[in-house]
Formats: sequence, structure tokens, C-alpha cells
Amino acid sequence: MAVLPELYDAVSKLFPGYDPQLCLGIFGDCGDKFVMCRPQFEMEAPKIVNYLKEMAPQRCGCGNHGEDPQYAMFARAYLTDAYTNRIGLKGYHFIITDEPYHNHLKRDQIERIFGEDVFKNDLKEMSEIPSVQKMTAELKQKTHQFILVLAKQYYTDTLDMWINLCGRNSVIVIE
Repeated sequence: MAVLPELYDAVSKLFPGYDPQLCLGIFGDCGDKFVMCRPQFEMEAPKIVNYLKEMAPQRCGCGNHGEDPQYAMFARAYLTDAYTNRIGLKGYHFIITDEPYHNHLKRDQIERIFGEDVFKNDLKEMSEIPSVQKMTAELKQKTHQFILVLAKQYYTDTLDMWINLCGRNSVIVIE
């Protein structure tokens, strides 16, 4: 966990006078019991470390040609009230993956992940489920988005799918 203090130091030097707040989470597949685990934003490294210790990916895989990070992207685009956005700034959103995403958002999965009342409360103004492309455009209005794709991938179309969705400048291959 030595990386976390170094990350805080780097962000603090970049934005003096501001307290960096991080929200780290994990995502899986809609076939998993838990599709996404994400705590609240925190600015104290020990709290973040405790959250990370409690999150364990299921690693089921489901064998369905992809993962479901689009629901984590949806949460940031439509369900996160970040102070940076309220004052006209963008945050940062990173996804680390080795598989393509599923090119859909489903109402029943959104309700399963975020609660059955999510459309009655937080999303009452949403008349239709956005496409993954529209949701990504909304996310880019609020964040600088980066997709970190592992060089060793199971599916050959992974990199191209992410580049087509987010643009070449947002996709980084990690060796």
C-alpha cells in the first residue's frame, strides 16, 4: 500500500490547498453476485485502505465475452454528486480491465446494483436508459477518463472496443 501515500503526495503537490479525495472500487460481471463495490469518496488513506481490504472481486468471469464496467461508469456519470463538478472542474475516472465491456445498460441491472427505487429517487428525471456511448459522453463532461487495458488480454477485440468508445487518447495499454 505504499503507492497510496505517494499518490496523495503527488496530487497534493499538483493542487496545493486542496484535499484530494479518492473513490476506489471494483467491478465484475452481471453474472456475479456483486457487480460493483464502491465506497464513498475519502481523503484519508487509512480509510481507503480499509475499504480496499473489504472488496474482493469474485473472479467468476461468466465466459460471456466481457465485463460490466459500464455500470461503474453509469454511477459516476449519473449518480455521483462530486464537488469538483459543482465548481466547474472535472474529476478523474480510471478503469483497469483486460476484457471488452458489454455494450448495453439494462434497467433491471441498474435497479439490482443501485436499488429498486433508484429511478424513483436519484434518476426520476431519466426517461430512458442511455446508450453506453451517450453515457460515456456524459461521463467525459464530468471527468478526464482513462481506460488502462492490460496488454495480456483474453479477447482480441478488447483494445479496439475501448478505443472506439473512449478515443485513442483515453486508452493506455499496460505491459
